[in-house]
Amino acid sequence: MDSFLIRIYRRSPDDPEEVVGIVENINTGQRRPFNSLAGLCQAISATDPNGKDSPGTVKSKNSRKSRKGG
Repeated sequence: MDSFLIRIYRRSPDDPEEVVGIVENINTGQRRPFNSLAGLCQAISATDPNGKDSPGTVKSKNSRKSRKGG
């Protein structure tokens, strides 16, 4: 089972679907930006459970792999 941390940095009071943030897969450290509710859904579904990078992925400086020393 994947666990995600969702950071919402900005949202529009006029348009509830306009949100900006980052989805981070807690297990792999993968981070994917989003700028809409649809983008949030895509960011969650696009993270690889094995930690392999895909287009648009930003590696976290504090990912589990780096904390384990490799």
